[in-house]
Amino acid sequence: MKILVSLFVTLFVTQQNNATPRQVADELLAADRAFAAAAAQTDLITGISATFASDVVMPAPGGIIAGADKVIDALKANPANVGAKVSWTPARVGVSADGKHGFTAGFMTVTRADGTVGAAKYMAYWEKQKDGWRARAYKRGAAKTTPATIAPSYVLPTRILTSGPINERDRESLADAEQIGRAHV
Repeated sequence: MKILVSLFVTLFVTQQNNATPRQVADELLAADRAFAAAAAQTDLITGISATFASDVVMPAPGGIIAGADKVIDALKANPANVGAKVSWTPARVGVSADGKHGFTAGFMTVTRADGTVGAAKYMAYWEKQKDGWRARAYKRGAAKTTPATIAPSYVLPTRILTSGPINERDRESLADAEQIGRAHV
């Protein structure tokens, strides 16, 4: 019996780890679209902040803001966001070779409390966490227009790497990038 359970677990884990880059990207797109659908039922700040990881970062006037609570406070500080509604559609998606990180970029329509409508574009850097995909970095800016419909384009690795050691050069590069990131937060 132990052998059967062990075999089942091995097969299940192996199947879970055999996702193609397109499948992982489609999963991220589905998460972004689900957040967008939920956001349509609430206000802009609540809708966008639902995507955030606890350690999300966002550029704001005065610099980079870190932490979900601080980012939400920054969104609330912008009078154009207060009482506004938002809808968005991802137009581009990309995933990392480990299938745990990705980005989406797309277009938004912001309907402010006074009824004015503005076009925007967004980009989110995502990480797959225990509770699903969460935005670790978020940026929004003005756009000239919002396309009526758009089929997303994909930026994909050739395959998803499911295991294997990180080589020392990769480890050093990651440590350098993290140190630079902390210096700017």
